[in-house]
Amino acid sequence: MPILTELRRGATGIVCKVNSLIVVKCPTIEGREDFFPAPRQRQFPGIHAWVLLSERLQRHQIRDPKSTRVLSVQSLEPLTLRKAWMKALAEGVAWLESLGLAHGDLKPENVLVDGQDRAKIGDFDCTDFIGSEFEACIPSYGRVLGSEAGSEEGTAGKLGALTEQFALGSIFYFINHGVEVYDDQDFGKDHGPVIVERLQRMVFPKLDSDSVLDFIIDDCWHGRFQSVAALSKAISQQCDLKNYSSQAMPPEEFAARRGHAV
Repeated sequence: MPILTELRRGATGIVCKVNSLIVVKCPTIEGREDFFPAPRQRQFPGIHAWVLLSERLQRHQIRDPKSTRVLSVQSLEPLTLRKAWMKALAEGVAWLESLGLAHGDLKPENVLVDGQDRAKIGDFDCTDFIGSEFEACIPSYGRVLGSEAGSEEGTAGKLGALTEQFALGSIFYFINHGVEVYDDQDFGKDHGPVIVERLQRMVFPKLDSDSVLDFIIDDCWHGRFQSVAALSKAISQQCDLKNYSSQAMPPEEFAARRGHAV
């Protein structure tokens, strides 16, 4: 039985290191704060000194203390970094897609930024095969389908390129505009249902028609990419990524690590 080292605690579980290649998410036990005996250590290559993307971006915001509505965005991350994050996230989801999988719960809280400003996808609790039910449909990273979906209208649809690119589009919006979709608006007591209804009708925040990045966001929201791999390729073609270094794991390395883990 390997000794587990606690890395970080969340609302429903604890992320632990098993060895140099594997981390696991252990569910917590209600009412037990001391059930996990391993010491709290956070120094571990590739994991230490990271923050959630949501936390990183929220540092630039000024919020209303009562409504929590975003009043202003003081600054954005550097453009080159924003482009690199977009490429890294699309590349990571495309890699899952190549395995026949969809992440199923893409949102800023499930993206990590390490000490070298590299974005990494985390929390695979909802990952499932493409074509499975889309269960974690949380606005604004998922939408209830409208009349364009035919018999699937009113549902979240099935996991696949449409659901994944929509979520990525909303993450890209947050990265490039400094605020989540409609998080700078106040629709009163029906705020949540209003957002659900707007997204279902494909009514999105105004984008800059002269921005290449906003074109990509709009294409994601409208499901214009046939695959996430096509989205990743489009980012490479339309953005200046001369200094970008791919983080995608080569197939042979994945096979070797998989064999080691088993």
